Parts: sequence; C-alpha cells; structure tokens
Amino acid sequence: MRLSPEQSVYAGEPLVYRQPTVPTRFLFLGRLTPLKGLRETIEILRHVTSPAHLTVAGNAEDGAYLRDVKQLAELLPAHVSVTWLGHASSSESDLIRSHDALVSPTRSMIGPSSRSAVT
Repeated sequence: MRLSPEQSVYAGEPLVYRQPTVPTRFLFLGRLTPLKGLRETIEILRHVTSPAHLTVAGNAEDGAYLRDVKQLAELLPAHVSVTWLGHASSSESDLIRSHDALVSPTRSMIGPSSRSAVT
C-alpha cells in the first residue's frame, strides 16, 4: 500500500519508513481507562513470540485499573517488557517517531448512551 504525499504527514512532518527494531517497540498513548483497551493490548502481547517492548504513556483515571493492568503486565513472557511513563513529557510526535508502531485499540464509543450525540 502506498500513501499519497498528503497522507504521509504527521504533525506537519513527513513520515519516513524505517526497518523495525529488535525488540519491536510498541507505543500505547492515551488515557489509561478500560475504554482505551490497554488491558487487551497487554493480553495480546502474551502471545507474541519475538522480542517486544511496550511503552505506556498516559494518565490513569482509576488507580485500581492501573494496578490491575500493571499486575497483568508482570505475567508477560520474559521477551516482552513494559515501560510506564505516566504523562508523556516529550512531544507526542517525538514519542511516536521513537517507536515502531502506535497501538490504539479504543473500543467503539457509539452505543445507547451516546445516541443523542450522534443524531
């Protein structure tokens, strides 16, 4: 798949293809809530067979949820590691560029409680 020039820009800067690193570096960037899918991301990483690293950047709205996903991350295989940054202090574009893939498994926000906003 080829991107047109207008599709290959993030934050005003061109995207550049580069070979993935070893370990593959994944970035989860966003609020740490069940809706954003961090738990599912960690569960999927349990099945990865090659070296991988997940960086989690974002604020937790619920301390119990954060403890829960951190405990789940402790069960990951030895070849999968996780870094918890909290709020990202560097620019988002720099953070994204320093990783191989941005993980964004947000669940749909369309549902019975949001119908009035979608009319």
